[in-house]
Amino acid sequence: MTGVAVSVPLFSHQEKYVGYVPAHWPSFGDITPLVGFVVAAGVYAALRGRVRPVSP
Repeated sequence: MTGVAVSVPLFSHQEKYVGYVPAHWPSFGDITPLVGFVVAAGVYAALRGRVRPVSP
């Protein structure tokens, strides 16, 4: 959800809506899926917590 909330308003480059980044730097194009994936992976890594496996 966070990935979509960040990537669509900032990086979307569609016919009816152009986000902040493509409006100012059109050479980036529509990189919404890539940015959404990176943001989601970063949030997952930050919230995951370090759990050590239990030895049998």
